[in-house]
Amino acid sequence: MRIWFDHTLGARNRPPADGVVKVELSLAAALTGYKDVHYCVYVEELGDIGRFCSLLPEGAASIQRRYRVGMAANEEIVIEGAVDPGEISESDVFHDDDWLIVTSIHFRSRFVDRLQKILDSNCKLRIAWVCHDMLAHKFAHWMPGVSNRVAPYVEWMSQHASHVFCNSENTERDYRQWAKQKTGQCLSTSVAGWATDFPIDTGVQAAVSGADVAPLLSQPYILFVSSLVPRKNHTVLLDAYEYLLCKGVVNLPKLVFVGLAGIDSKRILDRIGASSMLAGRVVHLQGIMDSDLQLLYQNCLFSLYSSLYEGWGLPVTESLALGKFCLASLNSSIPEAGKGFAEYLPPQDVSAWAHHIYLYATSSEARAQKEAAIRTAYQAPRWQDTARQLVGRLSDISQESVF
Repeated sequence: MRIWFDHTLGARNRPPADGVVKVELSLAAALTGYKDVHYCVYVEELGDIGRFCSLLPEGAASIQRRYRVGMAANEEIVIEGAVDPGEISESDVFHDDDWLIVTSIHFRSRFVDRLQKILDSNCKLRIAWVCHDMLAHKFAHWMPGVSNRVAPYVEWMSQHASHVFCNSENTERDYRQWAKQKTGQCLSTSVAGWATDFPIDTGVQAAVSGADVAPLLSQPYILFVSSLVPRKNHTVLLDAYEYLLCKGVVNLPKLVFVGLAGIDSKRILDRIGASSMLAGRVVHLQGIMDSDLQLLYQNCLFSLYSSLYEGWGLPVTESLALGKFCLASLNSSIPEAGKGFAEYLPPQDVSAWAHHIYLYATSSEARAQKEAAIRTAYQAPRWQDTARQLVGRLSDISQESVF
């Protein structure tokens, strides 16, 4: 059995990594050392609809290094170690009964076109697709301009994948329910939960690389790591802060948002800037490398995760892995990520969020109890375990198909 891991998104993007790119990078690193696992990238510029190239180990290592050390703004992305099969068929890359693990969401239709051409040939490639969530089908209104590209991709993968890995039990339920309604078939699925590599080794003394990060570390703050999009529900946190301030609460810690400014982020940022209560108390950072993100987690009072829907909830896992308690939304897969070590609130209950933010912001004893429980009993899921699950499941399926 030979397994190919698609590393295209990591190869094509710039650091820092978040979301789907972070998952791809983490799994790629965790799969290093498996003798049956190889890496490949889809190079759109080759041929009429692109080609899949094998990626040498040093090429995969260079991608990891890029995201670890960063890049200059004007630095060109170079994919090192990609071996072009030439003008011949991809069958020289993918052989019969090979597996291709696809973790990323590829908006470019040519990626799918090339896969379709391979499947239409005599090459019996098997695709193992990783489903992150069913957002594009359940809540398309949260993805304006994007869901109409994601949904067809999900549907194509569902028709052609030999196995679907879901990142949580909730995602698997959502996916299987949708697939049954769409196709009437019971598809092959399993759960391989997301994980974290935190704490990462940042050297003997962790150096702060971001100029905006250092000043925060010497003052109290609460941390919310997430892209600025409506689904992440930053609004309930801003409402809760304004509620507390209107009640006369003083000396609230800063509220720090860390994440890419995405769809409709201008509305959130404009609200912060226009509010005499929020301006100066709410800080937004983006482009933060993992070494700085680790410092932000480690030095915060506690973290928040108010999302309205998730496939997993990676920042909850990261926060707990670094010993920090998290106030999180009670919905979708988030309780799977936080287990019994986070505290869960209705995502749109402003008074509940205000009450709990005030409690844990003002009571060091309450925070200490939560952190002690995490220290004593929490075991962070590791990407090596997820990689082992993926390889093990594909091996089982391959053996079952022999009999």
